[in-house]
Amino acid sequence: AVPALPLRIADQMVPAGGVLAISGPSGAGKSTLLGQITGLIPPAPEQDITLAGRPISDWPEPELRAGLVLVPQRVALIAGSLRENLALASPAASDDDMREVLRAMRLDQLRGGLDLRLGDAGAGLSGGEMRRVALARALLRKPQILLLDEPTEGLDEATARHVIDEIIQRSQGSALVFASHRASDLMRAALHIRLD
Repeated sequence: AVPALPLRIADQMVPAGGVLAISGPSGAGKSTLLGQITGLIPPAPEQDITLAGRPISDWPEPELRAGLVLVPQRVALIAGSLRENLALASPAASDDDMREVLRAMRLDQLRGGLDLRLGDAGAGLSGGEMRRVALARALLRKPQILLLDEPTEGLDEATARHVIDEIIQRSQGSALVFASHRASDLMRAALHIRLD
């Protein structure tokens, strides 16, 4: 079975539809905390992270991977078509599903659409476009827990606001946790953890 919600981090409870922002200066441990939630980094003793009341470390790795998606700051794309990159997340997704999520991430203007060929590591796209492809891929997965590290970095303010709004809207059934420096991102979250 896939892990059930809620996700609890110390005294913050993130239910389905909950949005938690992690803020703090560079080097404060935002990315580390996201890694601890994924189970990739052992949590600090005071960090007490549980899923459905069970410590993250008690969940078998395949179950965690099935229910949880992390979009890191450095996103990984493969050489191949845009369609192939998106299908990695959701092999059953239709072209319409893919176009819909690309539109949500403001990528529907890319030349070649789903047939656009990317070079190694996503060559051919800007950094902001690569990030949004990775976000589109994560949204297609519809995970129970969506973890985003600086999701709007490198985007202009208007695109950033649009992207974070779409992510929140499309994550209604998920627990959404993101680390960000951007004030407009942080304002969208009802729950907050500030690291110093």
